[in-house]
Amino acid sequence: MQAVFTLPFTKKFASLSTKDFIDKILIKTLNARAIIVGNNFRFGKNRTGDISILKSQTTPNNLKIYIIPSVSMNTMTISSSLIRSLVLKGDIKNANLLLGKPYEIQGEVIKGHSRGTTLGFPTANVNTDNDITPFGVFITSVILNNRRFPSLTNIGKCPTFQKKSINIESHILDFKSDIYRKKIKIIFLEKLRDEIKFESPNELFQQIQKDLLIARKYFNLTYS
Repeated sequence: MQAVFTLPFTKKFASLSTKDFIDKILIKTLNARAIIVGNNFRFGKNRTGDISILKSQTTPNNLKIYIIPSVSMNTMTISSSLIRSLVLKGDIKNANLLLGKPYEIQGEVIKGHSRGTTLGFPTANVNTDNDITPFGVFITSVILNNRRFPSLTNIGKCPTFQKKSINIESHILDFKSDIYRKKIKIIFLEKLRDEIKFESPNELFQQIQKDLLIARKYFNLTYS
């Protein structure tokens, strides 16, 4: 039987000493026989535990320790923290390279302010639980009902309209169906630019047209 046991990273869990983590979590809770960790593994309160401490405290319990060496690509050591920082900086190119696949988020389409429709570019406004979202304008694909659609996605605070909350808006190319309350997945393929404050909605309209032209070329789409 295979199972995944996920522990929420609460303050109580984060305050566990190295000894309590081993005794209470690994031994008493999981009844572990073998442990697989990366070569930079840290644990316990304030990350005070390392592999040498793990070995010394698990030897009496006959736990086997397997250490996985780091993997590097283009001089970058692959790690979840590095990938997370790349995504948050909007460096989708390198994030996707280290992930081995395009980064993606998913969520529900919600009601927006219909500014995209007013400008002639209707968007799906997405509410997601994923807090690792890159800011900027991206060439993306939207997955809806197991179908893939070319799209252009903007994530940010809509500075032209002086919004304060973060908005995720995807314009699906050549698409007219109502997908309100539908679950969709957004796959990030390439970053076009940072979010910019324009002097007027008309300037924003002109820039979106340029962005869409690039997106259409990316997907090898012609105007109908």
